[in-house]
Amino acid sequence: MICKGRVGYKDLELLYSGYIDNDAIICSDNYKSYIQFGRDLKLDHKRIMRDHRKNGIHHINHINSLHSQFKKWMKKFNGVSTKFLANYIGLSGAMF
Repeated sequence: MICKGRVGYKDLELLYSGYIDNDAIICSDNYKSYIQFGRDLKLDHKRIMRDHRKNGIHHINHINSLHSQFKKWMKKFNGVSTKFLANYIGLSGAMF
Protein backbone atom coordinates (compact mmCIF):
# COMPACT_ATOMS: atom_id res chain seq x y z
CA MET A 1 0.00 0.00 0.00
CA ILE A 2 1.54 3.28 -1.07
CA CYS A 3 -0.74 5.85 0.59
CA LYS A 4 -4.23 6.60 1.85
CA GLY A 5 -6.32 8.91 -0.33
CA ARG A 6 -5.11 10.53 -3.52
CA VAL A 7 -1.61 9.61 -4.60
CA GLY A 8 0.94 12.42 -4.38
CA TYR A 9 4.04 13.13 -6.43
CA LYS A 10 6.38 11.72 -3.76
CA ASP A 11 4.25 8.55 -3.58
CA LEU A 12 4.63 8.06 -7.33
CA GLU A 13 8.40 8.53 -7.07
CA LEU A 14 8.61 5.98 -4.27
CA LEU A 15 6.44 3.45 -6.10
CA TYR A 16 7.91 3.71 -9.60
CA SER A 17 11.53 4.78 -9.04
CA GLY A 18 13.74 2.56 -11.19
CA TYR A 19 10.82 0.71 -12.81
CA ILE A 20 9.88 2.98 -15.72
CA ASP A 21 11.73 2.96 -19.04
CA ASN A 22 12.48 6.25 -20.78
CA ASP A 23 10.16 5.33 -23.66
CA ALA A 24 7.19 4.41 -21.40
CA ILE A 25 3.77 5.99 -21.81
CA ILE A 26 1.81 7.07 -18.74
CA CYS A 27 -1.95 6.91 -19.08
CA SER A 28 -3.87 8.54 -16.23
CA ASP A 29 -6.61 10.91 -15.29
CA ASN A 30 -5.87 14.64 -15.19
CA TYR A 31 -4.61 14.66 -11.59
CA LYS A 32 -1.70 17.06 -11.07
CA SER A 33 0.64 14.51 -9.42
CA TYR A 34 0.64 12.35 -12.56
CA ILE A 35 1.15 15.37 -14.80
CA GLN A 36 4.19 16.54 -12.81
CA PHE A 37 5.60 13.01 -12.54
CA GLY A 38 5.39 12.46 -16.30
CA ARG A 39 6.83 15.89 -17.02
CA ASP A 40 9.80 15.43 -14.66
CA LEU A 41 10.66 12.04 -16.19
CA LYS A 42 10.11 13.42 -19.73
CA LEU A 43 7.60 10.66 -20.51
CA ASP A 44 4.77 10.61 -23.01
CA HIS A 45 1.70 11.24 -20.83
CA LYS A 46 -1.76 10.45 -22.19
CA ARG A 47 -4.31 12.20 -20.01
CA ILE A 48 -7.93 11.16 -19.87
CA MET A 49 -9.89 14.33 -19.24
CA ARG A 50 -12.83 14.44 -16.83
CA ASP A 51 -16.02 12.88 -18.23
CA HIS A 52 -14.10 11.24 -21.10
CA ARG A 53 -13.54 7.51 -21.45
CA LYS A 54 -10.40 7.52 -23.57
CA ASN A 55 -7.79 9.52 -25.46
CA GLY A 56 -7.39 7.85 -28.85
CA ILE A 57 -6.46 4.24 -28.11
CA HIS A 58 -5.44 5.05 -24.52
CA HIS A 59 -7.85 4.52 -21.62
CA ILE A 60 -7.92 3.82 -17.89
CA ASN A 61 -10.81 1.33 -17.96
CA HIS A 62 -8.71 -1.53 -16.53
CA ILE A 63 -7.80 0.49 -13.44
CA ASN A 64 -11.36 1.74 -13.00
CA SER A 65 -12.60 -1.86 -13.26
CA LEU A 66 -10.06 -3.04 -10.69
CA HIS A 67 -11.15 -0.29 -8.27
CA SER A 68 -14.79 -1.27 -8.75
CA GLN A 69 -14.09 -4.98 -8.15
CA PHE A 70 -12.06 -4.18 -5.04
CA LYS A 71 -14.83 -1.96 -3.62
CA LYS A 72 -17.40 -4.73 -4.20
CA TRP A 73 -15.14 -7.25 -2.52
CA MET A 74 -14.57 -4.95 0.50
CA LYS A 75 -18.32 -4.42 1.10
CA LYS A 76 -18.68 -7.88 2.63
CA PHE A 77 -16.46 -6.82 5.54
CA ASN A 78 -18.86 -4.02 6.62
CA GLY A 79 -16.16 -1.44 7.09
CA VAL A 80 -12.41 -1.82 7.38
CA SER A 81 -9.99 -0.16 9.74
CA THR A 82 -7.22 1.62 7.87
CA LYS A 83 -4.85 -0.01 10.36
CA PHE A 84 -5.52 -3.36 8.65
CA LEU A 85 -6.08 -2.10 5.10
CA ALA A 86 -2.79 -3.54 3.84
CA ASN A 87 -3.87 -6.99 5.09
CA TYR A 88 -7.16 -6.77 3.18
CA ILE A 89 -5.33 -5.63 0.07
CA GLY A 90 -3.06 -8.66 0.41
CA LEU A 91 -6.10 -10.95 0.69
CA SER A 92 -7.72 -9.37 -2.35
CA GLY A 93 -4.76 -10.42 -4.53
CA ALA A 94 -5.91 -14.01 -4.17
CA MET A 95 -9.47 -13.00 -5.11
CA PHE A 96 -8.78 -11.27 -8.45
